[in-house]
Amino acid sequence: LGAGAVVVPSLFQAFEAEFLAPRVFNRRGLLEAAQRLIDAQARKRQQVTVLMFDLDHFKSINDRFSHQVGDEALRVFAKTATRNMRADDIVGRLGGEEFSAILPGGLDVAFGVAERVRAAFDVAGEEIANLLVRATVSIGAVSARRPRQRSSRTRSRTDNWTAPQRSPDVPWKRLVYLDDAILAA
Repeated sequence: LGAGAVVVPSLFQAFEAEFLAPRVFNRRGLLEAAQRLIDAQARKRQQVTVLMFDLDHFKSINDRFSHQVGDEALRVFAKTATRNMRADDIVGRLGGEEFSAILPGGLDVAFGVAERVRAAFDVAGEEIANLLVRATVSIGAVSARRPRQRSSRTRSRTDNWTAPQRSPDVPWKRLVYLDDAILAA
């Protein structure tokens, strides 16, 4: 670069949740990238699937071990998720202990991705910062045959099913799938 050149970060860098892991968007970047994927899939008349990840008992991790260990749990999850997703999958942090991913394809594809992430985090979350934390994740998935639906609406429907604290009688560390019939309701 010559004298006086200005370095402009890439779009991804501008929206990256820097402290977590490469390829993990912040909320704004995730929603914008998700909408681009939804639009591209709609043009091809192909499905998209949204995964919602909720780290189980995250407040307890912060309370029992410290906020630094909680932050490390977020980093471990982010790295685990990106390592177990495909190159075209989009992942980001929505806030707190909630992450989301949007994948091209239907539930058949998303099930394999979600289960890989869940199983890998069961192992990676066992010990964090040299402490026996046993962090786990619950995952919800919803697939849309009508991919023109706004990502925020699809995400909110999935989020309602992934937050065990809202449903105390439902077990933690689980995968929940919603089908198109529920989306169409």
